[in-house]
Amino acid sequence: MIDIMEITHDFYRALQPKTLIQRLIEDGWDLLFEKVKSFCEKHGIDVLDMNAPYTSG
Repeated sequence: MIDIMEITHDFYRALQPKTLIQRLIEDGWDLLFEKVKSFCEKHGIDVLDMNAPYTSG
């Protein structure tokens, strides 16, 4: 029984960061990005256009 509880606990701990990241993507990304953008503008840091196509090089 202890083994099952340990495995369940480890599984939960492994999934928790994924859940938090998913929640950030779904609910908090826009707010976080606005705060970062505001900070960058305040300190004279260029803000990239997140809608621009990615090109390497």
